[in-house]
Amino acid sequence: MSLSIEALTVLVILLPGFLCAKMLQWLCVRPEQSEMDKVVEALLYSFLVYAGFTLIFGQVSELSRKHVISLCAIAVLMAFFVSYVWTNDSAGRLLRKLKITHRTSKPSIWNDVFHHCGGYVLVELADRRLVLGWVRFYSDYPSLPALFLEDACWVMPDGQRIQVDGPGMLITSEFGIRTISFYRATDT
Repeated sequence: MSLSIEALTVLVILLPGFLCAKMLQWLCVRPEQSEMDKVVEALLYSFLVYAGFTLIFGQVSELSRKHVISLCAIAVLMAFFVSYVWTNDSAGRLLRKLKITHRTSKPSIWNDVFHHCGGYVLVELADRRLVLGWVRFYSDYPSLPALFLEDACWVMPDGQRIQVDGPGMLITSEFGIRTISFYRATDT
């Protein structure tokens, strides 16, 4: 009986950090992690959630429903905050300004470029065909490149444009993306 209560206590202690880490996986694109990296991250978030909990409630000898709900709320709020900071590269921007690092929080240059540039692109496919369109969606990682272009058209060798009938075009890795050129709306 004592062992099961201790196991349950450990589980309750760890769950807020694992909740926070899982929400972060859903909310933002991050570099791939090993299982060990995920566990260590969740343990760190557990520590931060309990540090926040202790600042709010002080030392608590027994967890009530209110405390458990508060732990979950702190974990969710922490996930939202960290996701905002990660997605918008807030910490990275500050650290680059202070000359501490040159890195961004994006997992790849593919993600960095689409996050900062977006807009109209001219995509050269493996067979040398050209597609012009407004980037609506793009894949998270360059290992499986994919783009959804709205207002898409084929660009013929003579410069003529043939509009795609419908909401847009999904370009997947099967097309073999060779290059992507970014344009301002006035350049198209």
